[in-house]
Amino acid sequence: MSDEQLLRERLNEVAVPPMDLVMDQVVAEGVRKVRRRRTATVSAAAVVSLGLLVAVPALTPDDRNTGVQLPAAPSTPSAVPPALTCKTTGVLEKPKNVGDPVVVSTDPTGRYVVGHGSKGQDFIPLFWADGKVHRVSYPEDSAELIDVNSSGVAVGRGSDGGSGPDTFFRYADGKITELQTPPGHWNTLGWPQINTAGEVLATVQPKENIEGRGAVILLWPAGSAKPERLPLPTNADSDIIADNGTIAGVLRNRAGKKGYETEGMQSLPQGTAEDGTLAYVWDRTGKGRQLETPAGYSSAGYSISSDGAWVTGGLWDDAPGAARDPETGLWNVATGKLVAKVDNDDVGNNVSPGGLVLTQGGAVYDKGKRVTFAKDVGIGAMTDTNGFVDQKLRTWQC
Repeated sequence: MSDEQLLRERLNEVAVPPMDLVMDQVVAEGVRKVRRRRTATVSAAAVVSLGLLVAVPALTPDDRNTGVQLPAAPSTPSAVPPALTCKTTGVLEKPKNVGDPVVVSTDPTGRYVVGHGSKGQDFIPLFWADGKVHRVSYPEDSAELIDVNSSGVAVGRGSDGGSGPDTFFRYADGKITELQTPPGHWNTLGWPQINTAGEVLATVQPKENIEGRGAVILLWPAGSAKPERLPLPTNADSDIIADNGTIAGVLRNRAGKKGYETEGMQSLPQGTAEDGTLAYVWDRTGKGRQLETPAGYSSAGYSISSDGAWVTGGLWDDAPGAARDPETGLWNVATGKLVAKVDNDDVGNNVSPGGLVLTQGGAVYDKGKRVTFAKDVGIGAMTDTNGFVDQKLRTWQC
């Protein structure tokens, strides 16, 4: 898949507010890479304006359930050191004969790192173990590794480079296993994620549909190529699951929208904007609850910490005429409270058990305060223990 194709697909998943830019102008004017949770899924040559791309969170629906109570609260968030200082600890091996290596994700311990390079318009999947790089052989033209757990099991997305559908796959012990989809013809949406147990979460959509219509959220049990459909509301969206089974994501106001099946939708509070969204958490039975969102704002959960204690994502001002520039949010899952809101034209992309937030733009925040690195550092991945990998392949510890 070419960089431009990937950007077009990603933008098609987003409900962007009215603007005078056509898609070609959007692609041409981009200045930042797109990442979700522990991912940086566009190569260094493929860039897009963060302000345009995250103007409204990406949404996809799923199955039937309108429960609103989450029975078991996740573990209590652990404390973060009050003043972090960061220093380099090493550098990952640079891949040979691969252009633009991009760090996408690291496992919670930092032993394994995944990413991709480029060759022409195609992606080359890369896997680092203990700092040594391995170029992963994929049977089709283009592929990227997106997430990895502490057992070294990675998940990714591949393409034949043409008009055929992309596929999700698992990479373990040097072997590629394609993850199956339900009967019928489906397109992949977003990026699969994996937790410590090896469960993979992702979204697919009927091939003939657009804008998330008819999409379903799938979970592949550890080691299995066959998925289970999760019974979340039909206006829910998620591809992230914590080790305790808590799922974080978005509930979108789709009531009355043309082309959407209203059966199985969950109602949003009165006063939610017409195209508004709310950050939500669910258990795997579909029971969920809203995370605190200021009046007049939309919100989205884009990442949950491995222990299920924190969620990060974005907030948008829905006031008429507002610029709708994103702000980074941090929520305590046990209380549902919004504990940090940073006006930084950016959204949270990853969060640690200590509450550190890594944004799409490569910045790190500690309870709303920016963590200082060297001036040339753009962070690509974060461990559970305040370790980081930047886009120059350097490792850091704070």
